[in-house]
Amino acid sequence: MIKKSYWRGVLSQKSKDRIGKYVLIPIGKTKYILSKPLRKVIQKKYEKITYNQSEIYIKTDYPVAIKSPDHLYPFGTKQDNSQNIEFNQRFYAIAKELNYKTPYKILDLGCAGGGMVQSFIKDGNLAIGLEGSDYCKKHKQFAWYFIPHNLFTCDISKPFVIYEEEVPMTFDLITCWEVLEHIKEEDIPVLLSNIKKHLDGMFICSIAHESSKQQGVELHQTIRPIEWWDSMFSSYGFERKEDIEKKFNNTFVRMEKFSTNRVYEIRGK
Repeated sequence: MIKKSYWRGVLSQKSKDRIGKYVLIPIGKTKYILSKPLRKVIQKKYEKITYNQSEIYIKTDYPVAIKSPDHLYPFGTKQDNSQNIEFNQRFYAIAKELNYKTPYKILDLGCAGGGMVQSFIKDGNLAIGLEGSDYCKKHKQFAWYFIPHNLFTCDISKPFVIYEEEVPMTFDLITCWEVLEHIKEEDIPVLLSNIKKHLDGMFICSIAHESSKQQGVELHQTIRPIEWWDSMFSSYGFERKEDIEKKFNNTFVRMEKFSTNRVYEIRGK
């Protein structure tokens, strides 16, 4: 009999790595598979796990943000692996009200350790993450160990397109937690264009408004008040959705002391 404390939860039923109807369960840094009966667990080594049955890839000329301070000094990506199950549940309730189709498609920009992406996959959704630094990828850290096919490195301040089976993808939810301020002000327009062409639902973010230095290096490249960000998003065709913000009731994935959370949609879409 396996102790209850060992169970981390069954992953998406879309997993290709399965025996019969049972799927992989990660425990520590080893993969396990369920066998019949359910109480019995067989240990097996796997090199990779694919959660999505379709082929997803990204086209970009900038696979790593090589000039970004966050790549040169990967303080955040080394330690951040944020997720919030309550946020997931709030999103599902709101998405149901808005008649979004399931399974939901979710994109996390600046995903760091990929924890939020993995949490949405466990709920049966199609989720991927983009990260500017390749630190977690190289070290197979956090979710990069378990879901390598759902996490990609990419400079999100440069043009990119995400494809599913050679068709450009759009997402019901795009998130960006404590990332926007890390982008140089002159690169914000390209980032907003990237978000806009991939968005078919809501964009949710948290934006910091103060300096953040590590080893004497300023990581926050754009330090602006929230009014500036609202104006910038508006000028690129987004509108703030205060009614949806209230429905989340302060259950966002990141809620820092000197940051502001926002929900935007594309105006008129």
